[in-house]
Amino acid sequence: MKYAALQDKVDELEARHECRERKLQAIIQDLQQQYSAASCGGCGCGPCCGSAAGSAAGPSAGGGCSAAVRLLQKNRDLCLYRAELDRLLTALRQLDALRKTNQSE
Repeated sequence: MKYAALQDKVDELEARHECRERKLQAIIQDLQQQYSAASCGGCGCGPCCGSAAGSAAGPSAGGGCSAAVRLLQKNRDLCLYRAELDRLLTALRQLDALRKTNQSE
């Protein structure tokens, strides 16, 4: 019973992850188009300013910065998702090992 509930939770988390990944890819594509279409104002917001991940200090400089902040937020969300998924997978492995132990007795 618990195993099935955990499996359902993992499936739900994987579906949410795929949705977030698609959104992140769309944001990345949008950012690439913005950077290629506009000249850099030296705001420190992204690759053209020497920052690979973006800077939270530059949101007032323009549209590219708000997208960089959104990317940072998405990255944080993905890290939280991965941590939650790791905890669930660990619990599933422990449950599976316990189940195998009980079956062999």
